[in-house]
Amino acid sequence: MKQGAAPKGAENENFPVASKLLPAWSRPHVMAFYVFARAADDVADAPDLTADEKLNQLQAMSAQLHSGAREPYAQVFALHQSLLETHVSPRHPQDLLKAFMWDAEHPRTSDWAALMTYCELSAAPVGRYLIDLLGGVEGDNYKPSDALCAALQVLNHLQDVKDDHLNLQRVYLPDDWLAAEGVTDADLSAAVCSDGLRRVLDRMLDGVDALLVDAEPLPQEIRSRALAREAGGILSIAQSLAKALRRRDPLSERVELSKAHMAVRFVWGALRAACAAGLSGVFMGAMTDTSAAHAPTLCQHPPSAKAVGSSFYWALRLMPPDRRDAMFRVYAFCREVDDIADGTDDAATKMARLQTWRSDVDSLFGDGPPTPAIACLKPVVDDYGLDQADLIAVIDGMQTDAHDAVRMFDEAAFDVYIDRVASSVGRLSDKVFGLSGPAEEQLAHHLGRALQITNILRDLDEDADRNRLYLPLSLLQKHGIDTDEPHAVFAHAHLLAALSELAARAHTHFDGARTALAQLDKTKTRPARMMMAVYFKLLQKLEARGLGLVHTRVRLNTFEKLWLVLRHGVL
Repeated sequence: MKQGAAPKGAENENFPVASKLLPAWSRPHVMAFYVFARAADDVADAPDLTADEKLNQLQAMSAQLHSGAREPYAQVFALHQSLLETHVSPRHPQDLLKAFMWDAEHPRTSDWAALMTYCELSAAPVGRYLIDLLGGVEGDNYKPSDALCAALQVLNHLQDVKDDHLNLQRVYLPDDWLAAEGVTDADLSAAVCSDGLRRVLDRMLDGVDALLVDAEPLPQEIRSRALAREAGGILSIAQSLAKALRRRDPLSERVELSKAHMAVRFVWGALRAACAAGLSGVFMGAMTDTSAAHAPTLCQHPPSAKAVGSSFYWALRLMPPDRRDAMFRVYAFCREVDDIADGTDDAATKMARLQTWRSDVDSLFGDGPPTPAIACLKPVVDDYGLDQADLIAVIDGMQTDAHDAVRMFDEAAFDVYIDRVASSVGRLSDKVFGLSGPAEEQLAHHLGRALQITNILRDLDEDADRNRLYLPLSLLQKHGIDTDEPHAVFAHAHLLAALSELAARAHTHFDGARTALAQLDKTKTRPARMMMAVYFKLLQKLEARGLGLVHTRVRLNTFEKLWLVLRHGVL
């Protein structure tokens, strides 16, 4: 225990210990491991013990853990019993004890490599223990977990750099980096960071950032969804703490996140992990469909990072599992054809590939078996009555986007395009939601148009780089804009008037969607309500930014998205 400090408990840690995200049966075992680690850490940090005395006590703990004796440490006996019950290897707590012995014998850290070696003993065993307790990782790959644990350990060293030096006479900052910057021990106990010490801390934070990048796949690789959510939450907290340590001085203050900030970051990271893990499971299930075992596309591809990050996927997480699975498959189809239109192939190749998908859709509704590429969509067609015309309409819309240049010559062409790429998806979705009748048709009509117009207003600059201009030329001409070259349109003095008219049209469609939703079942339409909330907020932000400032990207920030997710009941 650090001199002058109160005993540290789970409530004082930077990161949640045995949070309620974990299964109830596992939490007592996690706490047994934590209490053991805390007791061993207190021995290593005890100011009234010599190095030899620390080593003797830690070695005694190691021997007791091996033998299972009841004495002298109750915490060690409790963990031994837990390991017997759960069949988790005792190697993980034994490695922790080696780290604490290292602390007793090595008050300095020679270089970054030595620090990483230390983290392999002091941090990695914690993640490995949790993973083994809760079912393991894909491919037995502990590297992302080890990276996250090492990052957490280094962040803790940076928070405690002054206390470690003053109270424990211990320095975890690499000696070679300190020497290169001319940093002395006096700098470590100063009131504020010297310029040289600041550079060392930032260099260590560069290492932390790299470790956190290596850790990002972890939530998707953990077999336990509960632990995946926990890992996602902790990863999110670590990212935020690393940023705080760059902004603030750990010598002049204790750099830590408030409990409210930690809670928000943890929930956000857990939600992201839950979304990604759920999608991976769905797509892996589709891959096991024997009728689609050799399919080259839809039924074999897990979701891309682009797909997992989309608002549509967040909304789908609100649905019951069977309908959610069906919607993931519909969305995967839409993503596949959209990726063709947005790809790097020439227009002729894109058209040919889209024509193949048209034939695949036809096979879903024919007398024979569907083609392998689309077979996993067949149960959705049968169970929910999807219309062939709507699936074909999506492809028709993508064929418009597949051309080398895209222009909407008049309002009629504009409305047909939006119906194909957006409202048709709404009609397919409503079938899976279990909606029917005039209100359902109005919802698909209005919400699809509201969302797509908002997308167009958001992506004007990005689309222009692909020689795409979705603003109706007749609308531009109405406002005195007589060019169809995108960047020339953006520079025109009357652009704002044209965009304002289009934004007003989006508001009208949002109003129409609200009217339709008021007549429909609230539970069944929760995903639609969330999508509407996300895009309406985006439209408001575009208007607040200035519709004509097309080169300034607008997106919802983390906390705005989190509020919408919480509001619509993802938790």
